[in-house]
Amino acid sequence: MAEHIDTGLRGEELAADYLAACGWQVVGRRWRDGGTGGSGTDIDIIARSPDGVYHFIEVKTRTRSVFRHGDFSPEAAVTSGKAQRMLQAAERYMGAQGLGGEIAVDLVAVVLESGTGEPEVCYYPDIVR
Repeated sequence: MAEHIDTGLRGEELAADYLAACGWQVVGRRWRDGGTGGSGTDIDIIARSPDGVYHFIEVKTRTRSVFRHGDFSPEAAVTSGKAQRMLQAAERYMGAQGLGGEIAVDLVAVVLESGTGEPEVCYYPDIVR
């Protein structure tokens, strides 16, 4: 598998572990919305928090070495357009599953250290304003 794909999958695993440690239930992974006009939006993680809110989470992962050499931070990788598409996809998911209730679109940014260093996981709630 390509290194960037391995990096992304590792970040998603760390993000799911982080959410589970916070008491959240991961109910979906790598869900793809068919969207309209054939375009689709990928949702990395769908989780339900202890207060019953469904969270649609984008995970952005970078390695520290790439991040240091001028690549943008994970947080900067989610545009307002992407966040809006995620919100629309979240609404379609809820409708298709027959679910009601509050939804949120969130970001988890992961920075992986080289070697055996601990990864940095940062959670940013409600990125759609």
